[in-house]
Amino acid sequence: MEVFLICLGLAIFIWAVIRSVQRSDKLRLANTALSRLDGMVAHRKVIRLNAAGALEGLAIDTESRRLCLLTDERRRILPFEDLIAVDLLVDSDMVTVASRTSQAVGALVGGALLGGMGAVIGGLTGTSTSRKKISKLALRLRLNNLQQPSHTIHFLQTAVPAAIAEPLLREATEWADLLHVVVHQSGQAAAGEKTAGSMPG
Repeated sequence: MEVFLICLGLAIFIWAVIRSVQRSDKLRLANTALSRLDGMVAHRKVIRLNAAGALEGLAIDTESRRLCLLTDERRRILPFEDLIAVDLLVDSDMVTVASRTSQAVGALVGGALLGGMGAVIGGLTGTSTSRKKISKLALRLRLNNLQQPSHTIHFLQTAVPAAIAEPLLREATEWADLLHVVVHQSGQAAAGEKTAGSMPG
């Protein structure tokens, strides 16, 4: 029995090492792929593997004003204008960080996040007793596309103490802030084109 337990433990350890190497290789290849985009420079990028081991990535080219969405199946490049809203998901709560229709920050869905983005940060850094652990942290991009209406990047998918999740929360919030600027600028550009088009020649 003792020999069996030792062999079982060794097999689990070897499996964990192999899986870790495979995940590292997958992330390395994804980083390389985002560095070789045709006609696009990834000034900012984030790449994650979800709980199932699938790629979830995003790159931003601030000069050409384009986004690259990365999954296992494909790399998809689209203009800033195709991003219509950004949601920050924390456990069962959702804060809409930006929306082309309202241009609002912190439009709340879920009572636990009252106060918008500031309350999200404060409530999850360990200073609040209302949230001891976090089991889900994700950023969802809503797109103007019927075939792929959204793209989600998970920063956390397993329960950890709120204090440990703080760096991931801040990273997700930084991306939310950046994408809010993308949505805001696209809205301003669209409004300017509409105004110019309505002016008499």
